[in-house]
Amino acid sequence: MKTASDDFDYDAALAACACGDERALRGIYDREGRRLLGVALRIVRGRALAEDVLHDAFLSIWTRARSFDPRAAIDVSV
Repeated sequence: MKTASDDFDYDAALAACACGDERALRGIYDREGRRLLGVALRIVRGRALAEDVLHDAFLSIWTRARSFDPRAAIDVSV
């Protein structure tokens, strides 16, 4: 999945995560971490809890990357 304003290939990054490539997870985090932290802050209204939510989300990305099917993905870009 690529957005018009970004050359980053999320599908390839998830495939690399599935193979244990920590740099791929870092790439996803560098591109999405700040935005997702903002979303979490609006939902839970506490920075420490929002950081925990973000940590758990990226841990799930790391541990579940093998089960990602790009054919079933939906485009959530804004």
